[in-house]
Amino acid sequence: MAETLAVNKIDLDDFTDAERWEAEDMVRRFGAEAENMATERMIEVLDDGDVTAIISQLRLRRCIRKIGQKDPYMRRLTDKIAAAAEQALEQGKVSLAARLKPAFKAAREVERKFQMDRRAVDKAA
Repeated sequence: MAETLAVNKIDLDDFTDAERWEAEDMVRRFGAEAENMATERMIEVLDDGDVTAIISQLRLRRCIRKIGQKDPYMRRLTDKIAAAAEQALEQGKVSLAARLKPAFKAAREVERKFQMDRRAVDKAA
């Protein structure tokens, strides 16, 4: 049976002080890359099934976006998969969100390979 959890959207935007401080620190240290890092962390905790940790990572990701005053970026496949995981969590479908992890990891690997290939071509030119 699928694990479900009642998660109110308001709760996902009600950041704890620790989440806010961590988000501010990540934005300060990593700039625009902070959201990507938070997304990967959110995807990683899905395997553990610890709903509290998953929700905390989701809040961290949202807090980083709020600090940066930016809307979710939806061009890359990984961003779309992360948004689908976030939506599943909003609906309390933790097991569905966890099933998206392999797709996220595969898409991330393809993105990284593409970036490395593009850098190699740029260096050769």
